[in-house]
Amino acid sequence: MSFNLPDKISLPTNPGRHNTAIAEVVIWGTIWTVGLIIRSFQEWYYWDRSKKRTVFICIFNGWIRNLIVILSQVRIVGFALYLAKPNAAKGLVITEIVLQGIGVTPLLFEFSLVLLKCGHVGLNQRHASHYPHLIKLLLQWIRLPIIVAVVLIVLAGSLVNITLMKSGACIILAIFAFLIAILLYLVLAGHFRTMPPAAQHALRCVAAAVPFYAVRITYMMLGNFGGIKYSPAVGDWKLAVGLEFVMEIAIVFLLITASLFAQPIIGNRKDRRIELSEIGSQPLKEDVNV
Repeated sequence: MSFNLPDKISLPTNPGRHNTAIAEVVIWGTIWTVGLIIRSFQEWYYWDRSKKRTVFICIFNGWIRNLIVILSQVRIVGFALYLAKPNAAKGLVITEIVLQGIGVTPLLFEFSLVLLKCGHVGLNQRHASHYPHLIKLLLQWIRLPIIVAVVLIVLAGSLVNITLMKSGACIILAIFAFLIAILLYLVLAGHFRTMPPAAQHALRCVAAAVPFYAVRITYMMLGNFGGIKYSPAVGDWKLAVGLEFVMEIAIVFLLITASLFAQPIIGNRKDRRIELSEIGSQPLKEDVNV
């Protein structure tokens, strides 16, 4: 089902929305800088590839492979469009709606990456993990449905089709439920207790982010199924601040903290990469079978 928009759209322009947009550009710009610096240092200190390590490659990887940096860029572009074009053409409004829609996907992608990173804490081998082999594979392959959700949302904007937008939102909801199930399994099955303290602290940070994820994804679903009031682009800006911006900032803070527990960039980093024999009475294999 498609929906029609006029060629020219006057976006809501009150002082509160305008000032909030400026503040969010500044805050996301700060997060972009901090996230890039932290990930670049982690790439440098925890380099485990056959290629030669260089400052440029570490910074490039810290940018292109950092989902928090990507989310920051998406948010900056979205709010910059609003500030630049209060009387926007239809294409710009659709672009802003799409950017708001795909904003959840980098957070879910980073959720899975941080969980994977927690499984590697304290292990020297690149492919070693504290997790069962199946869990490790699921966390790696969860990226595919996330990409599918992004494609559906982008197509929804290109074709102006609300059905595709809702389909992408439903896939995001299913991915979130699946990641929660994996997190619960790691705790209830006893894998959490056998992991190094740094990994346990990181997983606690990820678990603490779940309520904020729940609120953020609920707001996304309301935006797709609950009427224009919940649209981040043209709806109630106060709801957007409380249910989107604040939630995303809390999630980003907890994910960065979890990442720093898993891969610290200050202090004695060698202590985090302990020998396999120190983890338990028996060395872990490269992949533990279920």
